[in-house]
Amino acid sequence: MTGLLVGSVALAAVWVLPGFAPASLEALRRRRGAAMGEPPPAGLELARALVAGTIAVAIVGGSLLAFGWFSATRVGIVLLALAILGLPGFIGWWRRAVAPAWRTLTLVALGVPALWSGAEGGLQPSHAFQWYYWDLGTQLTDAGGVPSWILEFGQQVRWHPDYVFFSAGSEAYRWLTESVGETSAIVAWRAPVALLGLAMAYAVLRLWTGRFAALCGTAAVSATTFYLIKFNAYKPESLGLVIGLACVCLLVHGLRRRDSTLIVVAFVGIGVDFGIHGIAAAVCSALGLGAVVAEWTQRRREARAWSWRPLVAGAVAGAVVLVATGLSLQGRAVVATDAANPRIEDGRDPTWTFLERHDANFAVSDPPSLGGRILDSVNVPWPSSLVRDWGWVPLLLILLAALAMAVRGPPPLRLGGIAIGVWLAALLAAGAFFALAFDSFIPQHTGITRIGGYLYLLWGMAAALLIEPLTSRLRARTTRLAAAAVLAFVLAWSLPVGIHAFSTRLELGSEGSAALAEVRDMGERQPGGAVLSNASTRGIVEFVTDLEQPIEGRQPVIEDPGFLDAANRVLARTQSYFLTLGEPGIERVRLLRELDVRWLLVVSDPQLLGARDAFGDPGTAIAAARREPGLELEWQRPGIALFSVAEGTADLPRQGPVKRGVWPIWTALLLLGVAAACWFASLKRGGGNG
Repeated sequence: MTGLLVGSVALAAVWVLPGFAPASLEALRRRRGAAMGEPPPAGLELARALVAGTIAVAIVGGSLLAFGWFSATRVGIVLLALAILGLPGFIGWWRRAVAPAWRTLTLVALGVPALWSGAEGGLQPSHAFQWYYWDLGTQLTDAGGVPSWILEFGQQVRWHPDYVFFSAGSEAYRWLTESVGETSAIVAWRAPVALLGLAMAYAVLRLWTGRFAALCGTAAVSATTFYLIKFNAYKPESLGLVIGLACVCLLVHGLRRRDSTLIVVAFVGIGVDFGIHGIAAAVCSALGLGAVVAEWTQRRREARAWSWRPLVAGAVAGAVVLVATGLSLQGRAVVATDAANPRIEDGRDPTWTFLERHDANFAVSDPPSLGGRILDSVNVPWPSSLVRDWGWVPLLLILLAALAMAVRGPPPLRLGGIAIGVWLAALLAAGAFFALAFDSFIPQHTGITRIGGYLYLLWGMAAALLIEPLTSRLRARTTRLAAAAVLAFVLAWSLPVGIHAFSTRLELGSEGSAALAEVRDMGERQPGGAVLSNASTRGIVEFVTDLEQPIEGRQPVIEDPGFLDAANRVLARTQSYFLTLGEPGIERVRLLRELDVRWLLVVSDPQLLGARDAFGDPGTAIAAARREPGLELEWQRPGIALFSVAEGTADLPRQGPVKRGVWPIWTALLLLGVAAACWFASLKRGGGNG
C-alpha cells in the first residue's frame, strides 16, 4: 500500500501538478481582488493541467537531454518545484471537482481493479516489456543525455527514441519513488494512470452526453479488452492515451469558447504526445479530427462564424513540435517513416521471423491470414465470457445503430455521433492503409491489431451514445431510479471483469526471485559481463540484476534491416546453443564470447522466471549444462541453476557516450515557442480570440 501511495503522489508530481501552476497563479490573483472569470469545468481544468504538465516534462526533460545535462535528480527537482507551485491550484480544483460525490465515487470504483493490482506489489506482470521501458529512462541518466548507442542483441544500436518524453518523465518518477524501490514504483504506476484514463474518457464523453450516460460509457470502456490490456503495466501507450484524450477535451472546449490559446495548446500537446507514444497520439488525433468536423457542422447549422486560423496555427505548432523533437532527440523527423524499413527477402518475412524466434518458436511457419487477423482484431471487444462465440456481432450492430441514430439526434448528442463516426472512419482507413500498403507482418499488424485495438475503446464510448437518448426520455424520478439500477448493474459487471483480468498474469515466483538476486550479488562481486538465460524474458533479468541480457532487447521489427537480421541470427544461435548444450563444439563458446556472457541462468520451466517460452529443451537443459565444458555450477534450486563461464569476458560497455550536436534544433524550437507565446499573449490583451 505504501508503494501505491508514494507512486500515485510521484506520478501526480511529474505529470499533473506542474500543469496546475497557472491555476495557482489565477487563485492568487483572485485573492488579491483581481477581476477573474468563473473557474472552468472540472474536466476541462484537469485536461488543461495534464497537457500543460506534459509540455513541462517535454521542455524540462528535452532541454536537459539536448544539452547533455540530463539526470533523474535534475529533471525531478525542477518538476517537483513546479508541482509545489501547482499544489494550491490542484487543491482548489479538487474541492470543486469532487461534487457530486456519487459520480466521483463511481469513477474511483471503476478503478478498483487497477488500484488493487497496484497495491498488490510483486514482479508482475513479469512477461511484459515494462521492465525494458523503465530501463530506457535509466540509460538516459547513465549517459547524461541521449546515448549515442546502446547494446542489444550483441549489436551497438541507437537508443530507442520512440518514447523519449515518457522516458524523461520516467526518470523524474524514479527519483521521486526511491524510498519504496523500483519494483514497487513500476507496479504502482498502473493505478493512477488507469484512474486518469477513466477520468479523461468521462471528460470526453461529457462533451456530448449527460453524467449518467458518460459514466455508463466510461464503465463500458473500463471493461473492454483494450483497457484491461493497455493499463495493466508500466507502458508509455497508456499515458499517451490519457494525454491524447486530454488534448481532445481541450480542443473541443477551445472551439466552443472560441479560445485560440486552448486550441493551440491542444495541438502542441498532441505534438508532444507523439514523443510519448506515437500510435496513441495518432489515434487521439483522429478523434480530434472527428470533433472538429462535428463542431464545424454545428456552426454551419446555426449560421455562426467559424475561423480556421486557430486550427491552422495549432496544426502548424503541433507539426513543428513533432518534427523538431524527431530531428533533435529521436534521430528522424517522424516515427511513421520507420514502417517502411522491413523488407521481404527470399520469400521470408523478417518481422514474423523475429516474433516467432523471440517466443522460442523455430518451426518454419507463415503469418496468419489477413482475414483471420482482421477478425481477431474486432471479435473480443469485451472478455469472451461476455460475448461468447458470435455474440459480439449483434452487440456491435446495436452500437453502430446507436451511432447512426445519434448523428440524426439533437445536439450535443449529434456532435458525439459525428465525432465518433469520423473517428471510426479514420481508424478503418488507417488500418486499411497499413494492411494494404505493406507486405510484411509488423506494419500490417500495426494497422490491423494495434490501431484496430482502439476500436474496442470506440465501442465502449459509443455505448454512452446508446444510453443517452434512453435516459433523456424518462421523467426525473424515473430517470434517477433507472440510473441507479443500470449503474449498479454496470459496476457489478465491470468490476469482476477488471479484477479477473488484472489477476490473471504471470508473476516472478520465489525461486526465480532468489536466482536473480544471486546473479545480482555475483555481478556486484565480479562486475562486467552479461547473463544469458534459456527463458525468453522481456527485460526482467536486466531490471533485477543490472547486468546485460543480450536477447532482452526491444522488438527491432521496424528498425534498420541490418539490425533486424542480426537479431534474428542471434536468436537462432541462442536456440542452437541450448539445443546442443553438453555436446562438443566450438560454436557455442564463440557465441558466449561474442555476447560477453559471464553467467548462464538455466531453468527447466520458463515460468520460474516469469516467462512463457524457453530456448532449446528446458527439461534437459540443467543436466546438459552440468556436462558442458567451461561452465561451473555456482548455485542451484529445484528447476533452476546458475553457472559461471570459465573463459574470461571482454567486459563490453553497455552504452556509448551522450549524443552530441542536438541542441541547436531544440534551442530553435524553444525560441519559437517563446515567440509564439508572446504573440498569443498580445492577441489576448487585444481581445483577439480567433
